[in-house]
Amino acid sequence: MFASCGCCVGPFFEFSDYVNWIGFKGPYADAPRGLTAGWATFVPAMKKLVEGVLCLAIHLAFVTGLGFSVYFCGTPEYQKSGNWGWRFIYYNMAMTGQRFMYYTPWCINDAAMISCGLAYNGQTKDKTGYTWDRIVNISVWSLETAATPVVMMRYWNHQISVWLNHYVQSRMLSKGSKPTLMVSLGTFAISAFWHGFYPFYYVMFFMCAVFVELAKEIYRCRILLNFIPEGLRHPLANILTLITLNYSGVSFNSLTFERGYTFGQGQNHFVFILLPIVLFLVKSLGLVKKAKKLEEALKKKNEEKETKKDK
Repeated sequence: MFASCGCCVGPFFEFSDYVNWIGFKGPYADAPRGLTAGWATFVPAMKKLVEGVLCLAIHLAFVTGLGFSVYFCGTPEYQKSGNWGWRFIYYNMAMTGQRFMYYTPWCINDAAMISCGLAYNGQTKDKTGYTWDRIVNISVWSLETAATPVVMMRYWNHQISVWLNHYVQSRMLSKGSKPTLMVSLGTFAISAFWHGFYPFYYVMFFMCAVFVELAKEIYRCRILLNFIPEGLRHPLANILTLITLNYSGVSFNSLTFERGYTFGQGQNHFVFILLPIVLFLVKSLGLVKKAKKLEEALKKKNEEKETKKDK
């Protein structure tokens, strides 16, 4: 059952889960088994397998059919192709296709985890079926529709995200404290080291840490954005997050400083310039404190209204 490649690339799961699964103990004690009950894994595993095939089809449609490649983005030809707007569209389309390439093996791996029973997570609340989310690599829909980088990264290679959170980030925190920018930088540095030694891995993960910190700051002062119509907030946040992470994804695939810088020049480095500037402005202007004061004032005003109604 040991596979070195699986230990290197995932999915991560606790060794205790493996022991319990082998012996049908603990959370696996009531897992479906045998010639009849064993078929309970077939339908959910096939659904995940079909999802993987669909992701592969989408990847091929973008890359082979439409010709959008992240590897073209790091070439001098990319810099000369069309105007800034076209290059902006190109890198987003290219990274969208590339994302679905990553989704493909993760979905297939999820199908394998369900099929063998390792993903078993107990019965449904109504006791009419089973849940298969103890070990999950990817939730495509949840990721693609999320509004923040924190949520998107949680669903991206989910089990590795769990490992980084439990065994890296949590160990850098004192009891009761929340992750700071330095903690995020340390966590992303470990992730970069795990990926390898190409220099733009470290550039990309550094900027991702900055983006996560910025997203948290914006969430804390979200009341200042109430002028945006409520129905537009989630889709707007989703689009802006994908644009930023697509830029980071292409930078990741650039690998070298030369190719990464070439891609950045084609976009005037707008993402890697704006992220630290906006984060600096949010912190230096004290927008979070102002937002908290505004929230407290509104809360007090609402309480006064409720008091008057009761009278």
